[in-house]
Amino acid sequence: MTDTRSFVRGLGAAAAVLGTLAFVVGAPVRPPHTGRDTVVSAATRDALDERAIEQISASQLARWIRDGKAGLRVLDLRDSSAFETKHVPSAESFALTGLATVLPKPGETLVLYSDDDLRDAQATAWLAGVGHARVHVVRGGMSAWMTEVLSPIVQGDSAKAVGALSRYFGGVPSLVSPDADPRVTSGARDDGSKEVLEFVARRGC
Repeated sequence: MTDTRSFVRGLGAAAAVLGTLAFVVGAPVRPPHTGRDTVVSAATRDALDERAIEQISASQLARWIRDGKAGLRVLDLRDSSAFETKHVPSAESFALTGLATVLPKPGETLVLYSDDDLRDAQATAWLAGVGHARVHVVRGGMSAWMTEVLSPIVQGDSAKAVGALSRYFGGVPSLVSPDADPRVTSGARDDGSKEVLEFVARRGC
């Protein structure tokens, strides 16, 4: 009798151990939450594909502003402190959460810029999703505006046009010819006189 009871108790203990192992092994394993996980919608994933985003150059935006393109609205998606430091003329400061107030208008063209490709894509996806037909992103953001518009290195047949566009916005273009010393070069002023321009390294925001 004692042997029988011992045997049954042994079977019970073994079953309990096996049951515990089965629960642990079979339980799903979840990766630890880092607090930095980002939920990206299908629309945003599509917009992250560069082909899904209508990009324009900073120079193109500058021409649109200078020429008074009808229906143009420029949105700066950077934080407010960066906006206050410098921004594209006529731009409005908007956080992503504030885009809900930007309602579609007939004939309107939206141009967005920031310093974050993901932010640009999320904003583009949101605005397109609520019905905006013409949404563009400035390729390179504020950094591109600084290098292409405010501090361009100009040369060749386009030098005069690029220089004039830069000066319209208060920029300082630098002239350089293909065979010039990269440290210093001479060029002609608009009034025909000569000037010496130091080579200006491209700078960002």
